[in-house]
Amino acid sequence: GRTSWLDEEAPPAGFLKARLVTLPDGTPPQDAERSLPNARNGAVALTDRGGRCRGVLTAAGLREPCPAIASPLTVRAALRAFLDDGGDALAIAAGGSEGPLEALLTARDLALFTGHDIPGLIRALEGARSQVELEPLLTPGRKAVLAALAQPHDVDDCLRAASAINLAAARAALRVDAGNTHSAGGRRCCWLLTGDAARGDSLLVAAPPLTQLADDASAFEEHCLEAIRDPLAGGLYERRAALDFQFVEGDAGRYEQFQEAIGAALRAHPETVSLLANDTLSQLPPLTFFRDLVLHLDGAQQETLDLDAAALHPIADAARVFALAQGRLGLPRTIDRLEAAARDYPSAEAVLRQAAAAFRTAVFHRTVNGGPLVHPGALRKLDQRLLKTAFSSVQSLLELTSATFFWSAA
Repeated sequence: GRTSWLDEEAPPAGFLKARLVTLPDGTPPQDAERSLPNARNGAVALTDRGGRCRGVLTAAGLREPCPAIASPLTVRAALRAFLDDGGDALAIAAGGSEGPLEALLTARDLALFTGHDIPGLIRALEGARSQVELEPLLTPGRKAVLAALAQPHDVDDCLRAASAINLAAARAALRVDAGNTHSAGGRRCCWLLTGDAARGDSLLVAAPPLTQLADDASAFEEHCLEAIRDPLAGGLYERRAALDFQFVEGDAGRYEQFQEAIGAALRAHPETVSLLANDTLSQLPPLTFFRDLVLHLDGAQQETLDLDAAALHPIADAARVFALAQGRLGLPRTIDRLEAAARDYPSAEAVLRQAAAAFRTAVFHRTVNGGPLVHPGALRKLDQRLLKTAFSSVQSLLELTSATFFWSAA
């Protein structure tokens, strides 16, 4: 069976303690830097009188306060902390950030025991200055993400890792673009990920395409606003994925201005969310598998299952509706949107969490299959049962979405 390096044994506590170098908090920077060569893990902890870590010094500089992770250590928790923080080292303490320091964990130490260094890869991408550097760095990223995927429950961590790598690659692409095609010519602008790239719903590791917001009259902004203000003439259904966007780099004020414009348009035209909710019913999941065929509600049969059409796209469309209804414009990831919706609508929590489970199942099978088309006969009976459960969960989500929002704007 498949195994995930996220389930590997973490570096032993004794090993990490043996490599710990500490200095009193307040040590002059030049003195602390002289201690770095003595740190076999490349990090020096600055501790207060109570033994709590107040900062960590690495070759990248001093981090204050130091991000912390509670013991006992696991690889999965460590990777999440590194992705959340973006630093080089984590303080390990029994009580979290306020507990006495037990050891430091660096990304390099974690890589020694797992064979993969996603934080180090992201730092390398951030430092890339040429296309010759950028492209090869994506290969170990792909390998690390795929090697972490063993079961559907690994999908969340793998998606976060892939999204972090792709975001770093997008920022690197802006820097290394030799033709300067992303230059704004001194204008006030920023760059975004949009659609599939912003949602990060795929485990594909690649430098994603970028969308530019320049000045006050951006073509992309008008593209979105036209769809909201006049859904029929503006092609709301065809443009719906444009409402998934993520800031990459540039003028943060321009991005905030764009968000405010989209939010104001949605508030002025509440029927937009209602129509998007109704449109989710245009793509229903299959009913079941029958004799190794895909059976649809209307009796139609197919030899292959399209995971995008059956699960991933319908779930993403429904999750978008819940996010836009709450004005959450900066939360593009489908899993995050479903989790937020479960908090917003506690009476529907079970349906939303089942939809999230269906989404993980579909992402898993799409990835291990190498694409969205799956032959039911090639699936194990257990996997067929899981996918049939996913079909039911998708149907329930679409019905919930329509019932919650469609008639509210009537």
